[in-house]
Amino acid sequence: MVSEVYVRLREKLDTLGVGYPATETGIEYTFLTKLFTPEEAELFIAMPDEFHTAKEFAASLGKDPQVLADKLEGMAQKGLLYRVREESGVKYRVPPIIVGLFEFNAAANRIDQSMLPDFFGHFVGGLGQRLFDTDTPIVRAIPVKTDIVVDNKVLPIDDAELILRKHKHLAVSECVCRKMGKLLSSPCTHSINTCLAMGDTAKYYVENGWGKYITVDEALAIIKDGDEKGRVVEVVNSQDAEFMCSCCSCCCASLKALEISGVDAVGRPHVTNYSCVRDETICVGTCSDTCTGRCPTHAQKLVDGSPQIDPKLCIGCGLCVTTCPTGALSLVKKPDDAIYNPPAATLYDSWDAQARYVAAQKQADSKA
Repeated sequence: MVSEVYVRLREKLDTLGVGYPATETGIEYTFLTKLFTPEEAELFIAMPDEFHTAKEFAASLGKDPQVLADKLEGMAQKGLLYRVREESGVKYRVPPIIVGLFEFNAAANRIDQSMLPDFFGHFVGGLGQRLFDTDTPIVRAIPVKTDIVVDNKVLPIDDAELILRKHKHLAVSECVCRKMGKLLSSPCTHSINTCLAMGDTAKYYVENGWGKYITVDEALAIIKDGDEKGRVVEVVNSQDAEFMCSCCSCCCASLKALEISGVDAVGRPHVTNYSCVRDETICVGTCSDTCTGRCPTHAQKLVDGSPQIDPKLCIGCGLCVTTCPTGALSLVKKPDDAIYNPPAATLYDSWDAQARYVAAQKQADSKA
């Protein structure tokens, strides 16, 4: 029997980001009961969704500000609260499960092997589908290189170098997905230090000892290495992205979630702003194993011995383009009416946009 406080904690989490749906078996509680003490769960439940200083939060609870400040900081260092430092003071807010609690606690080495079967069972059984079944999916793929897009028509929000250079603070940390794969005895050969955090998120990671500051050139080297080794570039869905991943198809949870929910880059334009095209006059067709082997969503395939691109499965990453020996492949920007524009600014703007969508869907379902 799960303690009542964890039931309320799950209900709170189901209002954040893409939510945290209930299951008939209760496997979702394994993760919560091992990460939160009952007192931490109560504080998480009581905290409003917006940023608050410890003093502001203490006033609403009638508690001692300094005592509460110590508790909130302790939760932030564990990965149970997100923290920013501003001139007006240190502020905290509650994060959703993904991107949030799962990534933060994995970075803090607080997720062990015993927690993963139930978590991934929940992921496959419903949580994973929610990651892309909103109008603000958790991430979007962007071109691994800008010069592979026809006429250099890369949107500023999809230009990896431009995104990185916008931020004063950049940090690298271990890839959560490869880290979890290693715990499950499914390690891959890709480098583990490939997750890039920017802005306030970079500071949060470094201050907690989960990563180290790097330069723009060092960050770009990670992206270049990813292209050479076949990793997809994905960014958290906001105009001013604060996470950039270099994802391998063998481990990447977001790619697996996309597969669970159904890629359909045509019917769901928020999957990508680009699509791959083949110049049939140049393609010789004898090297199709190069492009098919690089495609993370199997959009490149042989049909009756001839290489073809399935536009529904193409996420516009460009991995096939950069290794095409004949130059027959390229990325094209989608028409203006099919372009996806993510939420306004930051990681937590993405959280809020996801939460609004999920809440609206729940309301619509309740009226149906």
